[in-house]
Amino acid sequence: MRNTISTGRRLIQIVVVLLRVYVLPTLRRGEIKPAEERLRLALQSLGGAWVKAGQALALRFDLLPRSYSTELLKLLNDNQTFDYETVRQIIFEDLGRYPEAIFGSFDVRPLAAASIAQVHRATTIDGEEIAIKVRRPRVREQFEADFRLLILLARLIGLFDSFSGASLRSFFHEFERWTREELDFNNEARNGHRLGLRAQGHPIQHSAKIYFEFCTERVLAVEFLDGMSFLDLLDVIKDDADAILKLSKRGYDADRIAKNFLWATCNQIFLDGVFHADPHPANIFILSGNRIGFVDFGATGQLSRELQQSLAMHLVSLYRGDIGRSVDALVRVLVPSQNSDLRQLREDLVVAFETYRYGLDLSEARAREHNAELFVQTMLITRRHRMVMPQALALYYKTIITIDAVLHELAPHYDAFADLHSFFVQAVKQHNKWVVPHVPEAMFSIRYKVDQLLNDAKSFGAPLQSIDNSLRSVQTRSTLYGVCSVAFCFGAYLANRDENSLLETSGLSRQWVVYSLLAAAVVLLLFMHRQLRGIPKNFNDV
Repeated sequence: MRNTISTGRRLIQIVVVLLRVYVLPTLRRGEIKPAEERLRLALQSLGGAWVKAGQALALRFDLLPRSYSTELLKLLNDNQTFDYETVRQIIFEDLGRYPEAIFGSFDVRPLAAASIAQVHRATTIDGEEIAIKVRRPRVREQFEADFRLLILLARLIGLFDSFSGASLRSFFHEFERWTREELDFNNEARNGHRLGLRAQGHPIQHSAKIYFEFCTERVLAVEFLDGMSFLDLLDVIKDDADAILKLSKRGYDADRIAKNFLWATCNQIFLDGVFHADPHPANIFILSGNRIGFVDFGATGQLSRELQQSLAMHLVSLYRGDIGRSVDALVRVLVPSQNSDLRQLREDLVVAFETYRYGLDLSEARAREHNAELFVQTMLITRRHRMVMPQALALYYKTIITIDAVLHELAPHYDAFADLHSFFVQAVKQHNKWVVPHVPEAMFSIRYKVDQLLNDAKSFGAPLQSIDNSLRSVQTRSTLYGVCSVAFCFGAYLANRDENSLLETSGLSRQWVVYSLLAAAVVLLLFMHRQLRGIPKNFNDV
């Protein structure tokens, strides 16, 4: 009952914000704010999961116009703050003492504010500079309501398109899992420590140190990185035509920073197997010597050795123009469903990859647009052919798209794809000391083939698993139709018994609402009947 009330309140809040931002300005005389600014204000007012969704869209220059992406970038570090007394009380409740008794100094002014928390600068008793991250009050309850609304949205879409509904539910469930981990700062502390251990002594990357003695579910203490964030750097470049020259005089080299950023993330993805999965500009810093510093470890990804090798072979083969091998390496990590046509899938991917390579040869200046188009086309083709993409792979794609967008804004002429190939060649040389410089790619290919022959046996059960998942999906949809039908009938009953004239004041006829709900219930029952009749047929066809 409590969950229902909180979800209802959140839904009302969403409606109120939409009315205030989109409807009321059109009714008043005066200047109307640009659409992109209104979208940002709406997401900012809603907070919670909606701000995180806006942050994810901010770097999708391939999906949104540049004006929208630029405006949504403000959500990365331009959110509403909460008062210091609340911060002080949360620290007291979680650490047992007030900030002034724990730290050598504590700045009452927030250093930055995000959707989940805000950050304050402080020093330890020993004089070490740290950043204290404090979770917003009541943010967990807000996110819980958002999760329920997002899952409900996916189920409603699933009534009309079962595959899209299933894909959305999978995405939202994974989004919920990631966000729950971010809400508990103990998880972030462990993630940051794990990345930090792998980055120790590395010449181009550094992960902020975690101070576990000041970490709880709602409070996180990390090393304060003395450098410029990518977000500040992009702002400077955007507003000043001579910014690159001025920065170079201060020791900042945009091309070197771009290269180090790419190589640091590739080290994490392809060598360590654990990577920072939210590398947006507010989470990346430029340290002395153009080194790359990482903060905010709420979202991290982990790739198996098999997935690492397949992705590496996919990218290396694509660069060398071996489209067939590139497609094979990618298809190997996808899971087919009952309706997947692997032959047509391969053909469509080959066309997409050949178009990409042909486009690069014709116009190197538009490499970034070609990269974004390739990522989007790959995911669209996978979805169209009902292929299931492992969540680790989806997180990898999200990270790569983010990196690609940041690199393009930072150094538009930097050839990230060619440098990615150089990274793999260098990695093979370092990890195979006996390999002569002229044959690292051949050695890489041989190792990949041997490992894949050993792993192919594991994939024999995939078709049977997809059939079982398909039957489970049919059963789930049938149950959902029945539950929704009962809910509509109950809604019709409540509407018929309405004594508060709520419907009349809204301009809707009570009878019209009652009959509409009953009609919807009948339609859902027919859908359920159709699904139930289809189970034996589907099973025999298998």
